[in-house]
Amino acid sequence: MSNFTIYHNPRCSKSRKTLELLKENGIDPEIVLYLEETPSGEEIAKLLKSLNMEPRELLRSSEAEYKELGLKNIFYKDESKRFGLKSFKALGGAYAVKKITEGKKDIIVSLGGDNIAPSK
Repeated sequence: MSNFTIYHNPRCSKSRKTLELLKENGIDPEIVLYLEETPSGEEIAKLLKSLNMEPRELLRSSEAEYKELGLKNIFYKDESKRFGLKSFKALGGAYAVKKITEGKKDIIVSLGGDNIAPSK
């Protein structure tokens, strides 16, 4: 088993270059194809902690989905320290859910209070 792990996306030029550099330097890392083998929430939390990163920093802001969903406008609040919960609140999350579900039948989205409407 390798001491190195790369969360690899073969479509990503930086990921390909990183893997190439590792191999050129005699390092044969464990390769996790994260788009095919989705890490669990626990694995992601452990990774974030070891990298001292926030969840937003893992988002690929250059991807079309990021731009289409307006993810730069969604903020989160880490609840893990406040109540010991293993979760975070997505501020603007209802907006993201509404956008994701648009055009899908039989889905109802609540934007809070009395503002409840079927997805359009």
